[in-house]
Amino acid sequence: FALACAGPLLAGSQVSCEPTFDAAAALSRVEHEALTMLALSPGQYAALADVIAARGAPWHAAALRVCTVTDGIADAALQARWAELTGLELRQAFGVREAPIVTYNAPHFPNRRGTLGVPFPGVQTAVRHSATAAPAGDSGTLCVRGAQVSNARLGDHSAADGDDTWCDTGVRVRAHDDGTLELAD
Repeated sequence: FALACAGPLLAGSQVSCEPTFDAAAALSRVEHEALTMLALSPGQYAALADVIAARGAPWHAAALRVCTVTDGIADAALQARWAELTGLELRQAFGVREAPIVTYNAPHFPNRRGTLGVPFPGVQTAVRHSATAAPAGDSGTLCVRGAQVSNARLGDHSAADGDDTWCDTGVRVRAHDDGTLELAD
């Protein structure tokens, strides 16, 4: 909701939702209604890619600028196929209830396919083993803190580090040297 609806609405956009997903109908809307952003699941992007590839006609969605995966994780192969067919990067969004937008491959960040991207500005992330930081390159639990992290359930989902408290997302990740995060499980 935060990424696909609230954010665009606050920025002055119009949001359009479909009660059911039909890839051919969605592709027609993208190409003819000047949509600028898509927020879909990996399966929906795969279905759109299949329709684009099967029709054998060029892609005509000049207004479309941002394609974001919001419900699930897109693998690097799907991201590469989407870029080949459309010329647009398929960017991974990721968050949890307590921190709706933790990492996001925003258009002003380089898109590293197969990762969750880099932390959103103002968000601190740490890869931890229980209460201690995981060694670089090792997998561990993603912990976050920042202004957009809700403390409503922080006591139930926290990892202490001295006097600081992190929100433990329960998601296993591996940090790369460039700051991107990759799902470990």
